[in-house]
Amino acid sequence: MRAALVTDPRGHTIRKTRYLAADRHLLRVDRETIGVGADAGRELMEAAEAQLDGCDCVVVSDYAKGVVTAELMSRVLAAARDRGVPVLVDPKHPDFSLYRGATVLTPNRAELAQATSEPCDSEASILRAARAAGRATGAAVLVTQSEQGMALFQGEEEIWRETSRAQAVRDVSGAGDTVIAVCALALAAGAELIQAAQLANAAAGVAVARSGPSALAPEELAQALAGAPPREPAPGRLVERQEAALIREGWRSQGLAVGLANGCFDLLHPGHVQLLQAAKDA
Repeated sequence: MRAALVTDPRGHTIRKTRYLAADRHLLRVDRETIGVGADAGRELMEAAEAQLDGCDCVVVSDYAKGVVTAELMSRVLAAARDRGVPVLVDPKHPDFSLYRGATVLTPNRAELAQATSEPCDSEASILRAARAAGRATGAAVLVTQSEQGMALFQGEEEIWRETSRAQAVRDVSGAGDTVIAVCALALAAGAELIQAAQLANAAAGVAVARSGPSALAPEELAQALAGAPPREPAPGRLVERQEAALIREGWRSQGLAVGLANGCFDLLHPGHVQLLQAAKDA
């Protein structure tokens, strides 16, 4: 399968500017064009249908930019249904009936509240909202709840709930993308829905412990599932860059600050002391 990119001359690529304080995400400013032209819209629908042949799973990330229209969703869902392919949707539209026929929705509490007029500030309210979303779409609803983890609803019942596995939450940017990607990959590989949700929650715990969006390595997910402590190098052993990055993220997930010191520490001098103090205060 090859990538099928559709270009719309009416608009431009969205530019997202993130403002940070140290490594903490404060806000984001988007420069964007909402919607697509008629020609690009038709081309996109044709490309999506063509790509379905050979797919094991479909992911629709609706960012409410006017690309995921009712017609597009209808055609994609019909084509996926004909092929027996599950469809997962990260929803942003306030009317979830747009996604009727999807297999799984992955809203956060704010998105679920907007679509159902429920405050989603308690387990009872989230249950009512998830039931409403399920009735509107026929989909299972996997609700992401930040530090409270995730809950999975199917039909009228909550069938699974798990608290967040994150030891520290630094930045939730990209966490929703991680959740739906891992969940979709698990379903495509033949996992049951609850197993897919468990994998997604473990992956999200790794993602939110970092600053900024980043890719999740399979080794990191395996480590998170095993509940293993962050890997530590043997004393005096050099490690490759990828392993060093995993060690660093393990420390960060424990809420530790990670600093870099050049040179050696055979002679401790005031510069070293200042560096260690700055790391302690970070």
